[in-house]
Formats: sequence, C-alpha cells, structure tokens
Amino acid sequence: MTLHKWGRYTKDVRTDYSEQLVDSFTFYISKEDFITGDSTQILWTKVENGKYVSYFLPSTHVNGKWIRDSYYLDDSNIFYDEYKHFEGGKGYVNEFATNDYSSLANAYKVDGQLPVYGKVYRFTGALSGKYKVALGLSERHGNYSRDDYFTTKASVYELVKNTNYSKGSKIDTVTSTNRRAYPDNDYSGSYWYVYEGIANQEPTISGQDEDWGGYKQAFKRYYSVDDGDSGQQLNVVVTLNGVTISTVNNATRKSDYPIDIDDSKFNALTLNEQNTIEITVTDSSGATAVRRYTFKRINTAPVVTMTNAHYGEQNKPFTINFEAADPDGDEITAKLFIDDVQIKDFGTIKGKQSVTIPKIDFAKIPNGEHKIRVEAKDSYNAVGAGYADFSKNLTYAWYRLKKELSEQPSAVIVNPLSEVAPGAKMTIKVCSNVMDAQPTWETVPEELYGQKYNFRNTSKTSAKWGVGVEIRIDKEKATEESYLYGFVGAYM
Repeated sequence: MTLHKWGRYTKDVRTDYSEQLVDSFTFYISKEDFITGDSTQILWTKVENGKYVSYFLPSTHVNGKWIRDSYYLDDSNIFYDEYKHFEGGKGYVNEFATNDYSSLANAYKVDGQLPVYGKVYRFTGALSGKYKVALGLSERHGNYSRDDYFTTKASVYELVKNTNYSKGSKIDTVTSTNRRAYPDNDYSGSYWYVYEGIANQEPTISGQDEDWGGYKQAFKRYYSVDDGDSGQQLNVVVTLNGVTISTVNNATRKSDYPIDIDDSKFNALTLNEQNTIEITVTDSSGATAVRRYTFKRINTAPVVTMTNAHYGEQNKPFTINFEAADPDGDEITAKLFIDDVQIKDFGTIKGKQSVTIPKIDFAKIPNGEHKIRVEAKDSYNAVGAGYADFSKNLTYAWYRLKKELSEQPSAVIVNPLSEVAPGAKMTIKVCSNVMDAQPTWETVPEELYGQKYNFRNTSKTSAKWGVGVEIRIDKEKATEESYLYGFVGAYM
C-alpha cells in the first residue's frame, strides 16, 4: 500500500467575541430625576431579570446631546461603575467591580476592544450573566427646564466567546497508509496537519487479479515485481490457499519469477474446488502490494468397477475381474494391490480386465480378512480405485514334486525349507512309482528329514519309473503362521 505523509504543526488558539442581540429598550428621564447643581445626578431605572441600572446625568452636554455614565448591580450585589466619554468620535469604557462605592478597581476593556456606543453587553465568559451598559446619546425634549424629559435608546447584546484554531509551527512529519488518517489542512486533536503527498509508493506486480480457469495437470506461470521508488528492496511471498510455496528476498525488478504448481502440489488439490494463489511484495519501507489468482483442478479421475465386491473365503489362487474407464477419455494405467501391497502392474489398459493372483503371492498372504484395491491413473495423474475383499483360512501348506525317471530309484534325500510354528506338524511323503495311476507313497520318519531314505517299494504299473515328493504342514494347534518355501534333495 502507498505510504502518505503529513506535516504536523502546533495548533494555535485565537479567541474573539461575536455579538448576539438579545433585547432593546428606551430610558425615560423626567424632571423628578434631576438634582440641580454641578454635581452628577443619579437616576435609577429597573431593567429585566431583577437588575437595576443607575445612570449619572452630567451637568453639561456636548453638541446638544447628553453624555451618560451608568451603574448597575449584578445578582451577587456587586456594584459596577461604568462611564463612557466620547472625544472626537472615539470613546472607551472602564468597568469596576467593588462592594463599596468609593473602592473602584480592576479596570479593563471589553476583550481589549472599545464597546460600541449605544449598546448593552452581557458577558458569557469571565463575567457570564453580567450586563455592560453603553447608552445611546440622549435626545432632549423641552427647553432645559425641570419639566423637560430625555430619552435614551439602547440595545442589549450578549457577547459570545469564539475559539478559533490555526496552523502554528511545524513539529515533525507523520506517515500512514490510510490517505484519510489526518486532515489535509486542518486540526485534529492537539495538532494541525498539512498533507504533503506520497512518502513511499507501493510496489507493483505484473498482470491483474484474475481467474485462470481450470487445469488438468501441474503448471507453471510467471510474474514480475517493480517499485517507483529507487533504492527499495523488494521481498516476495507466494502462497497457495494460504500456505507459503515460495519466497524471493531482494527480488530483481522486472525479472520473471515462476509460480510452480508441480505434481505434488497439484495432485493434493481437491477436484473442482477453487484455489487461490496470492503474491505479496513488500518494500523496505513497509509498503505492500498483493496480486490474487484463482483456478480449479478440473480433471476427472478414472472410474474402476469391480465385477465382485466380495470373493468370500479363498484358500488357493483365484481370479479378479474389473473394468476401468476415464470420463475424460484419457489414457489409463492400472495396478493391483492386496492389503496395500502391489501384486501386479497392468501398464496401459482398456476395457475389462482379468487377473489371477500368482501362487507365490497368494502363498504369502496370511490367514484372515483381506482388501483388494485396483488403482487406475489417467495421463494427468488423477487416480480412481475399485475395492473388493476376501478371506483366507488355510489349515495346511502343501507341496508336491513329480519327476519321471528311466531307471528305478532306490533312495531319496528330502531337506525341506520351511518355518514350522509351534503346535504345527510337518509330514514328508515320497514314492518311486509316481507315474503309476495309484502311486505307492511312503512316509519319511522325522529323524530322516534331510537324510537318505531307502524306498521300500520295488514295483510299478506304469511304463516309466518316477520319483515323487510331497511335503505338508498342518496347522493343528499352532497359533502362529508356518511357511513352506520348498526343499532341496537328491535321488539315487
């Protein structure tokens, strides 16, 4: 994001007053109010809100108009003396607050300004609720006799204190990625701010946010980064569905960098669900930019249909039948697993398939319940599977050898290759006329296993002699598995 900057200044305070008219009135001064002589006369007139304003009538007048002084009491019975003189069209006001007529103090002007002639002021600041009376010039009625009377018109104004702020001295510079974090040229809180423009431009990433659509296999796309500010180091992080898949520190501007969605990443994605790639580049001043792309893995996996789902008990090699097809028409390869152990790789297949479990593989399967899985993969690595089950419950292992001879054998040596569990029993039988329809089998004593055994039979009905060997391991009371791998031996 772009970093903006503002100058931060002190917030200067300026106070002034505005006038708001609240009332106007006329004073009547009659002959009863006069006291002759050169001394100033006191006249009382009652005003609103229970306040009394007293007026001093000078014994002289200027240009045929009287000059007035005035007194008044506030709600606290503090006595105020106010007199106004006009000389050359200018005047000033002194105001005093005291509890004694003879003790006058604290003279000041109204906010340092001369009050307007003919107005009454009521303060809202330090003198809130008090009136400051400034009378208009009196108009005489009559011929200066005791029957004359005078009128004085005045307006009552309330002084409203106004506080205004302005830009003061610059303190420092502040920054933010939020363009509206501070005013452009105004105060906020205790400071005045002035917008000064962009402090740091955000980096850029090539391209634009977009949906890449669907992919059926792993892919690679490219991007580049840049920055309008020289000297900024650019660091990049690329994520897939929120998980980081690559980082580039101090990336070169305008150079192509890969977004590599390889087989392992692609195959781990759920089919037909939207995925998000996010590229974030951050410069050394903390400004960032983000680019987002979306896509789906759209390849449909092959479908495997098993002819039988349950093969029941199987104690010898049996045949498994299935059919595999790909909805997209892609090429398919298949493999057969029993209990997750690969039994056969079919390679490329089409249509229905049939396979018999090899004897050696079946012999390795222990007794119990077992799972068959046929796994089919299309050319875009989408995998489908079919499942079946069977059980095995062999109570013996058996091996028979039959070999034709031109001469009568007299003896044989049989050395079995086996693992016989405790409680199991091994039996070895041999014969010299195995080519007969009804061979004569002889049981070899255990003490002669691996030793020379002399045939007792000396006859045959077949045209040829032949040697036969039969080895069998019965489970009987054994609780563990026994294994028969074959035997080594000789005949003579």
